Amino acid sequence: MNPAIDPNEMLEKLAAKAVEHGDSLRQTVRDLTLKALSTREATVEQLNKVVQSVTTGVSQGAAGLKVDSAKVLQDALAGMDEAVMKVVEANQIALKQLTDQGSDFEQSQFKKRLDEIKALESQFMASVQKAAESAGGPLKAAWAPVLAQMKQAGSQTGAEAQKFAETFAKNLQDQMHATRETAFKAAHTLTRNYATVVSGILMGLSEAYKEKGSKKG
Repeated sequence: MNPAIDPNEMLEKLAAKAVEHGDSLRQTVRDLTLKALSTREATVEQLNKVVQSVTTGVSQGAAGLKVDSAKVLQDALAGMDEAVMKVVEANQIALKQLTDQGSDFEQSQFKKRLDEIKALESQFMASVQKAAESAGGPLKAAWAPVLAQMKQAGSQTGAEAQKFAETFAKNLQDQMHATRETAFKAAHTLTRNYATVVSGILMGLSEAYKEKGSKKG
């Protein structure tokens, strides 16, 4: 009997191959990361596993290259950033669905979700950092300036998360009062299954990327 395939190990191998092939690395890493995220439950734990696996795979692929790895790592990091930004977008859509359906039932849950969204950038960067440090040797050193540059400039994930959190928090109270009695039960169900809802939305966003890529081709 063949042992079960570890999805994280498979992700590492796919990321390493993407680096070895070299073509459109940013887009390839973005699509690879987004697909992995969309097939798992939308939790911080799974986000960390996906980002760390992709980072490890990128490091493995870059280790075998005879060219300067800086551009490779920059493109890979940008691709992951774009994918994680889509997690922010999926959360935006899910939270909007909740408020549109009239869920004022646990305002603490909305605050929790907003806090999680705002923390996505730091979670993302910490996961890359952890995997980069595990690479050791020249690759660990090569990752350092790439990560420092993104931390200084800010990621797309962080910018999108901050923008949404500020806007949503400002409008939330008015929306919830206006829809106080509307579709309470439906909203309650959506609240309980929030991570599943976000995963479904993320899968749709991933498919939209595929269709866009096919049309370009």
